Amino acid sequence: MLTVLALSSLRGATVQEKMTTNSDSRNIAIQMAESALRDAEEKLKLSPNAVSVASASAGNVSGVTCLINKVSGYDFASETTWQSSNPSPCTFSGGLKNSVKAPLYFVEFFYAAPVVDMSDPLRLRTCFYRISARGYGVKESNSVTLQSTYRFTNCS
Repeated sequence: MLTVLALSSLRGATVQEKMTTNSDSRNIAIQMAESALRDAEEKLKLSPNAVSVASASAGNVSGVTCLINKVSGYDFASETTWQSSNPSPCTFSGGLKNSVKAPLYFVEFFYAAPVVDMSDPLRLRTCFYRISARGYGVKESNSVTLQSTYRFTNCS
């Protein structure tokens, strides 16, 4: 009887340990995806031609090599998209924090609002980028995909 109790206690402890490990791995994946989002936002903010609708539409934003067009129809929930070489995602090279793989991201030029004030000689308008990032935990099967929208109010 004691042997059965000991074995069931051991099994319960093993299951709890696996659940904790998976939870920790998922948290690492979330942190890595969040770091990749912030890295992409910073690169957009620092790029002088990110506010040019013509440059963004042509996929020519300096410092962002993984810019894709919003009509691309990529499925960011699919691992195949993240393993693609055409287009290939950007890699965030920040600290891996026990992650099995560096986080990846894509930047999409998403939308340019119509010019509101036609009398404005600069014809400024708002434009949006969507950033999709994937982070990995201690196992590659523990992956998390996050998206954010980044807005510029001074696009031309």
